[in-house]
Amino acid sequence: MNRRRKGTIFLILICIQFVLMGFSVMGTSSYNNNDQEIPKEKIIQNDGRSHSSPYYFPINRSSPLMTETLEGVDSDENPKLANIYYNNYDNDYALTLNLDKSVLTIGETLTLNLGLTCNLSASPGKVISVEIYEGFYRNYYYYYPGYYETTTPIYTKNIITNADGQASMTFSSTTSEGIYTVYAYTEDSRIFKDFTIGEVGIFYKGPRYYKPKQVYTAAVHVVNLTDFSGIPLTFFNYSISYYIYSTSSWHILTEDQVQTDDAGYAIFNSDIPLDTDNYHVLRLTISTLDGKAEYQAFLYESWDYYYYSMWGGQQKTNNEKFQYVVTTDKTIYNPGDIVFLRALVMQYLFMNETKTALQYTPISLTIYNPDELAVFWTDVTTDEYGILSFYFPLDEDSDLGNYGFEFSYSGETYRYNIKVDYYIKPVFRVEIDTNGKDFYSTNEKLFEGFIEVSYYFGQPVVGATVEFTIQSYWGEIKKILEGYTNGEGRFYFSIKLQSIPDLEYSFSAQAAVTDIYGRSASSEKIFTRIRELYAYGYLTNWAPHPDDSLEYYFYAFQYVMSDYGYWMYNPLANVSVNIEIFGTANYPIFSIVFTDKQLLATYSKTTNIFGSGKLEFKLPLPLIKVYNLFEIRLTVNLKDDRTTTSSYYYRYKKYSLDINIIDSTLNPGQTLEFEVTFRDVLTGYSSSGEGKIYIYDANHQLIGRVSDIISGSKTYNFLIPDSSPEGKYYIYSYVYS
Repeated sequence: MNRRRKGTIFLILICIQFVLMGFSVMGTSSYNNNDQEIPKEKIIQNDGRSHSSPYYFPINRSSPLMTETLEGVDSDENPKLANIYYNNYDNDYALTLNLDKSVLTIGETLTLNLGLTCNLSASPGKVISVEIYEGFYRNYYYYYPGYYETTTPIYTKNIITNADGQASMTFSSTTSEGIYTVYAYTEDSRIFKDFTIGEVGIFYKGPRYYKPKQVYTAAVHVVNLTDFSGIPLTFFNYSISYYIYSTSSWHILTEDQVQTDDAGYAIFNSDIPLDTDNYHVLRLTISTLDGKAEYQAFLYESWDYYYYSMWGGQQKTNNEKFQYVVTTDKTIYNPGDIVFLRALVMQYLFMNETKTALQYTPISLTIYNPDELAVFWTDVTTDEYGILSFYFPLDEDSDLGNYGFEFSYSGETYRYNIKVDYYIKPVFRVEIDTNGKDFYSTNEKLFEGFIEVSYYFGQPVVGATVEFTIQSYWGEIKKILEGYTNGEGRFYFSIKLQSIPDLEYSFSAQAAVTDIYGRSASSEKIFTRIRELYAYGYLTNWAPHPDDSLEYYFYAFQYVMSDYGYWMYNPLANVSVNIEIFGTANYPIFSIVFTDKQLLATYSKTTNIFGSGKLEFKLPLPLIKVYNLFEIRLTVNLKDDRTTTSSYYYRYKKYSLDINIIDSTLNPGQTLEFEVTFRDVLTGYSSSGEGKIYIYDANHQLIGRVSDIISGSKTYNFLIPDSSPEGKYYIYSYVYS
């Protein structure tokens, strides 16, 4: 039996709040300010409510996959952080690695520039080990299934940092085409960078996760590396493989050959078969026919990742694509009804990963009847939000079936179907009642209850034929009872569970009822034999201001078994939960040392039909001042003696670490100067406490960090290395609240 269960999410108890600020680093040889003055940073008076101060500066960047440059690709509120640095967060070292180029032709020399800092100061005289591997390499398993394979570097060297904590070296053994990995490390930090040698490059764009029995879709761009122009009408091979540990080899799951279009682009679609016992990580390999250019990526199975693709993969990727999100007022229509329809039209630029509303644009709309004959056509214009609205009356004698609403713009079409059919509401309802009991342990002897059948106007359905069926979780019929409803419209049942073999984990009960006039209705209910419960809750604001009213959302589930052997969540509807809020004055890292907590408030709530609920509360300010860490404990106690608890920890923004950048426009090689102020949010005055500061470069690579005790204000100076990339840099500050 293949069972999967999700674990409870443990929340980080420290580093509750942060400040994000930006500054720019520009090279004097390549930066053009277009005669516009770059604005200086302004000092922000922080009241504790906002700890993010984004600034906008020109960014010099390009990529062969970009068709145009958009400043909004990375959010200034939440910039993407690179996944190429893996510094040990138990220390304050930061190791950086910059390559002068990421793509080389045969014979070119690669220059590597490294930097090492500790507490925002240069680390001179430190040994940095550099290893270069042929192919993709990582020295940890999770992202690299080949971790257990023997891999030997083709080049090794130890270099020593200079007085500025920097070091440089060159690598000239670039005679063989392929992908290479630079691995640099010290005792405290490590970092990886990849580069390619060759005349032809393969660029890949696609999800890094997959779901079995889903189509995997990805895009490929084959380019000439001398000028990054697309190579038209060229062929490449791709394969998806899984690793067989018993033989220590990769086995091809699927493979195919694809041709690019006139611009060197191509999209491929591949089915991922369901074979979860054999693989959970797949290797995608893309290569040219001569094998000189190759790209590899690992794809990871995710059970709760909803795979989607905004682009259908049918049209050329160098064209603009459009997405239609259609909503209607009903899911099914009767003849003579009016169809009210709205659609949000978004323009999707695939290469830039951007979506924008298509405003004030006429969209052609054609309506087809079930015989695929066009019965109506018109143009509907979108509004300022990219939304179009339309209504269409159906004739009283409309044909039954699916009506197609086809949208067309710029040579691309999208069809949305609605169903027209006679919908008749059942004249009576069927309910399976087990007195609120939906859990039956393996030691349970009887499955008892009744089926209640009543007309919608309230009268019981007497003398109706009842067929009551018990099925296993995989759909096998285990028992059938037949009979009639009594004078109260009820059919009572009592079944000995121990007499039914293979009724484990969960089972379903279906009641099919036919009244004396031949009218039918049915109902189904799932019951579990799994004792475990699952509950969790969270705050919408994970670091609230002391004056904020908080919203706590909670969920309660039991487990049932799906028909293909997975544990699934089944909402616990209409059950009472107890919510307690505790406070402690200490800063425990683990809940097991959370010993001096005090109960501050208690609430009782009831879940809705989805097994969820919401609690709104606001703690008094005197309590917030006294305590530093707070726990919200959710407890579920059911009548069948099943119980579970879940804890959520949070802190208030009682302190802030505000940043003022003295000069926010710098050149590589210059010194960044900034002032930090530790502030008490409750009083508005400066205070004293521990804070952490992180600095990231334009490639979102960590270049410096420090942990410090700050009393009032303090000024820091940080040298930006000469080899640093141009663009916007970021400073984060964290404090214990």
